[in-house]
This record gives sequence, structure tokens and C-alpha cells, in this order.
Amino acid sequence: MKLKIKNLKFLKAQSLIELLVAVAIGTILIGGSVGLMSVSIKSYGTVKKHLQANVLIRESAEVIQSLARSNWHNIYDLTKGTDYKISLSGNFWTISTGQETGTVNNIPYKRYFQVNDVDRDESENISEEGTDDPSTQKITIILEYDNNYTSSSSISFYFTHSDNNSVFHQTDWAGGDSIIGPVVSPGNTFDSFSNIQTESE
Repeated sequence: MKLKIKNLKFLKAQSLIELLVAVAIGTILIGGSVGLMSVSIKSYGTVKKHLQANVLIRESAEVIQSLARSNWHNIYDLTKGTDYKISLSGNFWTISTGQETGTVNNIPYKRYFQVNDVDRDESENISEEGTDDPSTQKITIILEYDNNYTSSSSISFYFTHSDNNSVFHQTDWAGGDSIIGPVVSPGNTFDSFSNIQTESE
């Protein structure tokens, strides 16, 4: 009978030890899970900010490209190395000096871009030193974001202007033959010739 009592006490002690070990393991696992959740939430927040930054930079790049294609001087005539911002005026995008500030999805940001001349070497490759190429401009878009603008992203690309990409635009002929060509945008005027002879086939 005494032997049974001793075995019972041993079993109770063993169960208590197992319980303590289980509690310790559970505490470690819960603590690790909480730590992983915290890291995951923080990583998600960082990725979300980076994605938002990419959207803002891409928007600027698309607007600047559109304005440059519409009129080369929209970009070329800007003061080199100066901060510029884009803004929507009615249905049209415009460029003005300064930096745009705002908040998207509770993320404060500062957005602006700069235009710089481009040099080419003797092989016509873009280089740090060489001869200025008036038909090429370098655009750099900068985005500073997060609290106190502690994070930043930027992208640089080049625009090349060619006379071959001009579009001929004629409104009408009401202005008469008061212009001498060739021209790109004659408006409502035209050039005329008389006594034109063609070779017979």
C-alpha cells in the first residue's frame, strides 16, 4: 500500500514538471509569434510606403513625358538644376517652380523634379564631360516621404528631341497664300505656286 502512495506522488510530480515544461514552451512560442507578427506588420508598412512612393514617381514621369512630347520647350526652357513641380489646373497639367507637398494614405510626401543639360563625347555617347547636346535633356524626379521626410526615392531618365517627330497641323485655308514653306504649323494659311510642270511618263 505504501508503494502505491509513493508511485502516486511520483506521478503527480511528473505531471507537474510536464505542465511547467508545456507552459514554458507555450510562452516561448507565443512570444516568438508576437515578435514575428510585429516584424510582419512593420514590413508591410514599409512595403506599402515604397509602393505609394513608386506610384507618385510614376505619375510625375508620365505627366512630364506627355508635356515634353506636346512641346519640347515645356521642358527645355526650364532653368537647369531648379526644383519644379507639376500641378493640375482645370483639365491641364502645368509646371511651376517649387516642391509639391501632400499626404496620401496618411503618408506625408514632398515631390519635385529637376532638368539638366546633357553632354556627349566624341562618339556621341552621353558622358559627364563633352559637348552639350541641345536635343537631349536629363530629368530627375525626387520624392521624399514618411514622417519628417526621412525616406526618399528618385528616378532619372533622358528625353531626346527630334525635328522628325513634329506633327503637321492645318486648321483651314481661310488665311490665303500668305506663308512660305516648309513649316510645321501653318494655321489657316498656305503657300502657293503657279505654272508647275510635271514630267510626263
